[in-house]
Amino acid sequence: MTKRAKPKRRRQSHSPATQTKPRGWPKWGKISLVLAGGATAVIAVVLLKAFPASSTRLVPPRPETQESLPSTSVPKRDNALPAAEEIDHLPPAEQIAALKKEQLALAEGLVAEFSNATEPWIILGKIYRRHGDPDKAVEQWQVALKQSPMRPDVIHQIAHVALEKGEFAQAAALWRRALQMDAQMPGLHLAMARALLGLGKQDDAIDELKAGLSLTPDSPQVMYLLGLAYMQQDAFAQSLPYFQGVIAMDPKHADAHYGLLTVYRHLKQPKKVQEHARIFKTLTAEKSAASARDEFSQAQDLASFKTSVAIRTMEIADFYKQSGLMDRALTLFQRAEKRDPDNALCHRKLAAFYQSQQQTAAALLQCQQLIALEPDNPENHVALFSLALELQAFDQAVPSLQRLIGLTPKQSLGYRELARVYLMTRQNSEAAWELASRAVRLESLADNHYVLGLAHQANGRADQALSALQTAIEMDPTNRRYLETYQNIRQRN
Repeated sequence: MTKRAKPKRRRQSHSPATQTKPRGWPKWGKISLVLAGGATAVIAVVLLKAFPASSTRLVPPRPETQESLPSTSVPKRDNALPAAEEIDHLPPAEQIAALKKEQLALAEGLVAEFSNATEPWIILGKIYRRHGDPDKAVEQWQVALKQSPMRPDVIHQIAHVALEKGEFAQAAALWRRALQMDAQMPGLHLAMARALLGLGKQDDAIDELKAGLSLTPDSPQVMYLLGLAYMQQDAFAQSLPYFQGVIAMDPKHADAHYGLLTVYRHLKQPKKVQEHARIFKTLTAEKSAASARDEFSQAQDLASFKTSVAIRTMEIADFYKQSGLMDRALTLFQRAEKRDPDNALCHRKLAAFYQSQQQTAAALLQCQQLIALEPDNPENHVALFSLALELQAFDQAVPSLQRLIGLTPKQSLGYRELARVYLMTRQNSEAAWELASRAVRLESLADNHYVLGLAHQANGRADQALSALQTAIEMDPTNRRYLETYQNIRQRN
C-alpha cells in the first residue's frame, strides 16, 4: 500500500469562492474617523462584503452569445414564484411541495440564462439531490465538470451519490481523483474512508482518517470512524480513545456510546458496559419518541427544507451579485431571509450586500437582527459597532462594545475601541484612559499605544501622551497619523 505524505493542516480549503460558508465575516478593512482635538484615528471595521468590489464580470457571457452545451437540455424559466406569506398557512407537506417548485424555478431560470457558466449547474444538481433525485443531480454535475474539470467539490458530490447506492469502488475512485486535485480539502479523507470501509479495507481507511484528523482534529465524525475501523479489526484498546474523544465533544452521540459499550464488553469492564448501555438506551428512546410524533416530525422536515431553500436561494443571489445584477441579487437575498428568518447566514448575507452598496443603515439593521439570533457571537458585535460608528450612532456602538468586552475579556479590541468612542464623544476621558491602559496591558500593539496617548492628552498629561505615541511610532514607523499626532502635541506643549 502506497502512503501519501501527511498533509499540512489548514483551516479552509481551496474550493471555489462561491461555496457558502456558515460562519464568519469575510474581510477586514478600515474607515477614518476624526477625534476631538483634530487627531484622526483609523479603526478596524468588518467589511460586510462576500465578494470583492469590482466592475469585472465573474461569469461567462450569456448563452445567446455562445454555443450551447449539447449534453443536457436547458430548462425553461418560470418567474411565477409565490411570496412567503402565500404558502405559510398551508400544511407542512404542501409547503414543502411549493418550496420545491420555487427552488427548481429559480435554479432553472439561472441555468437558462447562464448555461455556459459552471455554478448554475452545480446549484441545480444540489436541488435535485435534495429533492430525492440523485441521478438527475449527477447529470447536472457532469455538465459542470465538462465546463470546469478541476473541481474536486463537484466530484465529491458525485462520489457521495455513488456511496449512497453502495457503489463503493466507484465512490473510492472518484474521491481518489478529487484527492489528487486537493489533498487538503476538508471532508475528502473522511468520505474516502467511508468508501474504503465499505470495501473492507480497514487499514487504508485508517490511513485516510488519520490524514483527515490532521486537517480537522476536532471532527467527531473522523474520530468516530477511526474508532469503528479499529473495532472492526478487533483492536478494541486502540478504538477506545477515539470513541471517548467523540463523547467529549458530543455527549449525546448515541453511536459512540454504543461503540464504547461494545469495546468495554471485550475489555471485560462490566460497569462501563452498563453505564454506556443505559445512556445509549435513553438517547435512542428520545429519538424514537420524537420521530413518533408525526406533527413534530413534519415540522422538523419543513424547517430543514426551508433552510435548504434559503441556502440555495442565497447561492443564486451570490451568482447574480457577481454578475452585476444587483436588483435580482437583493430580491433573492430578501426572499431567502423571508423563507428562513431565524437563519443567521441570511442576515449576514444581506448585511454584506447592503454594505457593498454603501447602504450602511440597512446593514446595521441586519446586524441588529444577527445579534438577536446570536447574542454571544463576538463578530456580530464587532460588525455592529463598526457600522454604528460609521453612522455616528454612538448610543448603539457603546453597548455593543461593552458586550464585546464581556465576551472577549482577554482581547484588547473592545477596550481600545470603547476608549476611542469615549474620546470621540468627549464623554469620559478618565474612563477612556483606564480602558486604553487595559488594552495595552493585554496586547502591546501600536494602535493600543496610540489610543493610550490620546487618552493621556485628553486628561492633560502631555508628557505621558508623547511617551505612548513615541512607542506607537517605534512599533509602526510608517504610520503618518501617529507621527502627525505626536508633532501636534509637541507643538502645543
